[in-house]
Amino acid sequence: MSQGRFRFRDTGPLEWTEDDRWQLQSKCGRFAIRSQKVGDKAEHVLWRRGPDGRFIPRWIGVADTVEGAKQLAEDAKYDPAPSWHGAR
Repeated sequence: MSQGRFRFRDTGPLEWTEDDRWQLQSKCGRFAIRSQKVGDKAEHVLWRRGPDGRFIPRWIGVADTVEGAKQLAEDAKYDPAPSWHGAR
């Protein structure tokens, strides 16, 4: 059994750092934000990354601002909800 199942979940707000590949990446490594321009409109795309980098990132959503993308990450932080029974 993986010891990662026994790690405590972060209950505070996510912290972000700048990244060369992604624009922003959460310090825990679970989320990444990349900004892009579509026509004349800028959008900020939130991705959920795999725990060890082997999984293809999952698209979470798009926001008009970086702060909006960060809020999407806060909302998705407990999806799935924490469980004492391990991963679902």
